[in-house]
Amino acid sequence: MPWKLCYQISMKLCWSKLRSKTPPPEPFHPTKTTDGHWDLGDALYTELSTAMSAESHEGFVTYSINEKCGSGPFHVTLKENRAFASQGTTGLKSWPASRILLEVLLRLGNFSGRRILELGSGVGLTGLCVLKARPLIESFTFTDCHAAVLDTLRENIQINLSNGDTRARVQLLDWCVGGHISDNVLIVGADIVFDRDIISSLVNLITGFLTQNNSCEAIIANIIRNNDTYSTFRTAIKNHCIVDTIEVKEFWYFDKVIDDYEVIRIKSKLK
Repeated sequence: MPWKLCYQISMKLCWSKLRSKTPPPEPFHPTKTTDGHWDLGDALYTELSTAMSAESHEGFVTYSINEKCGSGPFHVTLKENRAFASQGTTGLKSWPASRILLEVLLRLGNFSGRRILELGSGVGLTGLCVLKARPLIESFTFTDCHAAVLDTLRENIQINLSNGDTRARVQLLDWCVGGHISDNVLIVGADIVFDRDIISSLVNLITGFLTQNNSCEAIIANIIRNNDTYSTFRTAIKNHCIVDTIEVKEFWYFDKVIDDYEVIRIKSKLK
């Protein structure tokens, strides 16, 4: 490829409107040339140096959802942090169980008139995909207890949905405090079983919601990183509720998740 054409393409990539508005995290920025025989010029090397010296791993990630969801293929762009934990929370990045949960949710119909409440929404991958794929849903409520997560959720909603879309709601929810739930709400959660110390609060929250309104049910997807921790949660929730396993035999919308995982449906014993 001619040097001038290489230079023009590289400069357009580095200063494109898409990259400036939603740049990828720093580890995914270009950091070196692939061919030592041509010089990209001072301006481009300045940009590459900035990328290499950046301290933050915060950036934007675009997820592509396959066409089987009924409304055609679409994309969701999220501001997130690639670090395991940031600002004292694990909620500023997407976790793989969100994709597993979506494989289940997007096969449950068009959600016409339905309301969904998500526990520990993180950066919003699950909810934003549902809202884009299921335009007839009445509402999707994103919840978390961390201010930085709630702010990021609001920003990601603005990036992906029109200003007039009132279906997306962001709500502070502390598992230790609990809250109230309306009729016929589907409670969902992805990768929310990871800390043995908060299992009791999580179980009390879910069972409390289902006791308040036995027309509600919950679907929880989790990567099993620690068998003891997950077993503690599963035993505790089964002591209070009816628990069934949901099998995901095929991945239609995302690449297959290879980690050990489980998806469960939780219902009130009073139902």
